[in-house]
Amino acid sequence: RDVTGVQTCALPISIPGNVSPWYQTTLYAKVPGYLKEIRFDKGDVVTKGQLLAVIDAPEIDDQYRQAQADYAIKRLTYERMHRVWKEDPDVIAKQDVDTAEAAAEAARHLRDGRKTLLDYTRVIAPFTGTITARFADPGALIQSATRSATQATPLFTLMDLETVRIYANVPQE
Repeated sequence: RDVTGVQTCALPISIPGNVSPWYQTTLYAKVPGYLKEIRFDKGDVVTKGQLLAVIDAPEIDDQYRQAQADYAIKRLTYERMHRVWKEDPDVIAKQDVDTAEAAAEAARHLRDGRKTLLDYTRVIAPFTGTITARFADPGALIQSATRSATQATPLFTLMDLETVRIYANVPQE
């Protein structure tokens, strides 16, 4: 009898089931380039935040450097104009100072965006788990998966096997 007073019968039964990882993800590249370095293979355990692979994307590096230089000159231009305007407001119109400030701010945002893209050349483990599949080798041309994951080559499948889910269909009988 259980706690409600209903008589129960516990019979052992064997039923098929599926074991699934708690977390599972297939990792793709966010930026296109050549796979420069791959640090892990099937069966390797990785920790959250660990560097898994590096993509060589010189175009993105060049775009970041250009944005960095553009921001530096626009910031310097704004600072100079602001300093002159502070000393003598009749020499430079406030609107020109505001325009230079906005241009510097826009250049800073562009630089920060390019830096984010540059950071995406480093593929990082999103959680601790086991590499269960590796799909690419160094030198492979990797397409960006931002528009379509079906046309991009995946890099890894990562699973957290420490905690699992078990799915079983229990017959009504």
